[in-house]
Amino acid sequence: LLMWWMNLQQQEHELAAAGQALCMVVFPNLETLELCAVGTEKIWCNQSATVSCIQNLTCLIVHGCDKLKYLFPSSMVRNFVQLKHLEICYCTALEEIVGKEGGAEASATFVFPKVVFLKLWNLSELRTFYSGMHTSEWPLLKRLEVYGCDKVKIFTSGFFGFQSNVAGQLIIPAQQSLFLVEKVCDLVPIF
Repeated sequence: LLMWWMNLQQQEHELAAAGQALCMVVFPNLETLELCAVGTEKIWCNQSATVSCIQNLTCLIVHGCDKLKYLFPSSMVRNFVQLKHLEICYCTALEEIVGKEGGAEASATFVFPKVVFLKLWNLSELRTFYSGMHTSEWPLLKRLEVYGCDKVKIFTSGFFGFQSNVAGQLIIPAQQSLFLVEKVCDLVPIF
């Protein structure tokens, strides 16, 4: 499946450059997708065909995709409603998890309603979750692993996350954190 996916992506890029379309094969019942060392800048090229492939996706693992700049286009995040497990590891060019499309967007909200596990390992160029003003929601997240992502802050509070200019507008800092913590849950000490 992985070799088929890589060949399909390459063919689609070549045909798109020539102004031609590629007939897509869809997997409407696909639950797990693991991509390793895929040498492409984008994973999701054709949104209409891709939506039917990801609607039942519960596990996405992306490993060693060295040309990838971002994982999700901003318009597609809302389609990952069944996703429970997300791993992104050793993608050396990845700068953000969600990439902007087209023109400037107003404040965006990204909801991952069922994700319980998020692993971000050795993403040496990762700087932010999304480069614009945004909110991300992870209501069921139980486990977060971040390792070797040295160019990004992991957490910040709302108080320190943004600054205002003279006109009272929010300035998005050059280095944003992955997660803005609005409140801290009560912790129960373990003895």
